[in-house]
Amino acid sequence: MILPILTTLIISLSGPGCTYVTTPINQTTTQIVGDRDVTFGVKEEVEEILTNKGIVVCDSGDVAVDVHITKIESPQEIVNIMGIQWLKKDYVIETEIIKDGKTYKGTGIKKTFVFAMFLNVEGGEVPLNKKAFSKALQSSLINASESL
Repeated sequence: MILPILTTLIISLSGPGCTYVTTPINQTTTQIVGDRDVTFGVKEEVEEILTNKGIVVCDSGDVAVDVHITKIESPQEIVNIMGIQWLKKDYVIETEIIKDGKTYKGTGIKKTFVFAMFLNVEGGEVPLNKKAFSKALQSSLINASESL
């Protein structure tokens, strides 16, 4: 009784219609954020998004899904008024998810704000916020997958 159920489950997970996510490709000049490659966790995030959409995901299969990071920007603004600094840095990420020859584009934006007294910003750069970058990347992937 249980053997036919397990057999059906195994066939459905590895049989026709199984989708797999290829290694993400970073097409930007930014290669590392903090101490990690910008593609860190992208494959797993896309697999989770596809699974939540009811798409069967496996390690190899009939349908490949490609993921490209096409744009990473982090414009910033620093205002200093009498020793008090207002720091604003946006993270803008654009991605593409390619499935069945169709390209689905997404954009994710995460804004960060820091208020500081007597803080000396090194090199005029707002400190990197890895969590904000990750959230912008996740938002971009979700945005790209909305039309899948």
